[in-house]
Amino acid sequence: MPTIYHQFIVSAKPTKVFEALTSAKELNNWWTLKCSGQQLLGADYNFYFGPEHDWHAEVITMVTDQEFTWLMTEAMDDWKSTEVGFMLIEEGDHTRVNFSHKGWKEESDHFAITNYCWGQLLAGLKNYVEKGEIIPFEKEKLRSLHFLFLFKAPCATVHFILQQATVYLGRIKFNPVASF
Repeated sequence: MPTIYHQFIVSAKPTKVFEALTSAKELNNWWTLKCSGQQLLGADYNFYFGPEHDWHAEVITMVTDQEFTWLMTEAMDDWKSTEVGFMLIEEGDHTRVNFSHKGWKEESDHFAITNYCWGQLLAGLKNYVEKGEIIPFEKEKLRSLHFLFLFKAPCATVHFILQQATVYLGRIKFNPVASF
């Protein structure tokens, strides 16, 4: 089964990286619009990205400051039953993050888009942990419009992102050719 992998170094100890990856409050600073969940094996996390994207996952691996994996239980079809995991390796004052999103049924267009999205989001995680940079969910969605058009994302996905951008900005005039 296809798997998405990313590996990168964060200039912080594993404890700080682990907290950013697993604390519901911290996840809101680099990934979700609203999140709830506890850092416990078997716990349910709710990843809320809007009314049409209200996802859930179960914690299936939890080793404090070292490893954490969610099994997606409620999500869009391509994500259901996939596993999103992080392995943290301390390297002096830094942490090597090994990220995986496994269990995909096929290497579809959505797989490629998700791979790109994870790259962007994980860069946001790195900046959040190292610099305290918070990217509001709505602003992240505006930045994401570029790759959605590059990968010819399904209209429903583009429509959802535009809805979120409109909520964030009040009213926007969007011209994909002029904007990028």
